[in-house]
Amino acid sequence: LLERLEAYLLDAGNSPRSRAVIPQVLAKVPTRLSASILMRWLTTHEPELRYTVLKSLDKMRARHPKMKFDKGLVDEEIQVEGERFCQLTHLRNLLPAEGPATALLVLAIGEIQQIRLEAVFRLLALHYPGQDMENAYQGLISGKRRLRANAMEFLDNILDRPHARVMEIML
Repeated sequence: LLERLEAYLLDAGNSPRSRAVIPQVLAKVPTRLSASILMRWLTTHEPELRYTVLKSLDKMRARHPKMKFDKGLVDEEIQVEGERFCQLTHLRNLLPAEGPATALLVLAIGEIQQIRLEAVFRLLALHYPGQDMENAYQGLISGKRRLRANAMEFLDNILDRPHARVMEIML
């Protein structure tokens, strides 16, 4: 059954909406195979499907905390998200200083960067205690200086060096 679900995902002829349901179903099946299928789809170049896969992995982790995920692939994807975030920063720096089009592009880039930051925290939650990563993320985006400072200090203390470097770039 799980292989059939993956085959359905592979078929780009199926509607994007119906394909996006498959990761949600897989997240409800706490097996190594379902986790493995989701991990393989983590590297998809279809943004909406990738986001659904990330959310599904996060739900699987929350429901089944003892579930193991491919840490090597998680680490690679954290780096990929960090690089994508940097590319967006570079793009924003290339924009003209003023104008309505620039303002709109800066806003859009900022929204995409927020999505990238959320993705990194979802990935970090597959590597570190999930609730801790959720709390740190909420602290960072809260807009409250004290919560943000506490979250940053926590991350400095818990993250491995490669993950800390990605966060330094993003924050």
